[in-house]
Amino acid sequence: MSLDRLRNRCPSAHELGNAILRGYALAFTGWSKRWNGGVATIIENSGQQVEGVLFEVTMQELVALDDIEGKDYRREQVDVEGPDGSVTAQVYRRNEEARAIPAMEYFASIVAQYRERGFRESALIDALVGEKEAA
Repeated sequence: MSLDRLRNRCPSAHELGNAILRGYALAFTGWSKRWNGGVATIIENSGQQVEGVLFEVTMQELVALDDIEGKDYRREQVDVEGPDGSVTAQVYRRNEEARAIPAMEYFASIVAQYRERGFRESALIDALVGEKEAA
């Protein structure tokens, strides 16, 4: 989710910094009517890791996010490496695991966020290559 969209949905969101989720990989799955293509999610993969941003939100906002994400996503508890060490965090994972190519506009927005954060852009290419292999 883009930082702007998160802040619109969770006005009190407080950024704690970058984080690493080990044992997962980035993937594009399902089909988004809004984006007209696959959307980013995480899938279990013992040899990989996913970079992200750790935020603190209120329980009320987390429940509201559950409603917004709806039946296409599930919230799961995971351990991540944050700026101050290991912490337990909540992530949303897409229920649909069938691989799908993302729309160019959607993919470009994720590339921009990765560049802004200094994340490994090669993870995005790996996710796309995974789409081609799965197709």
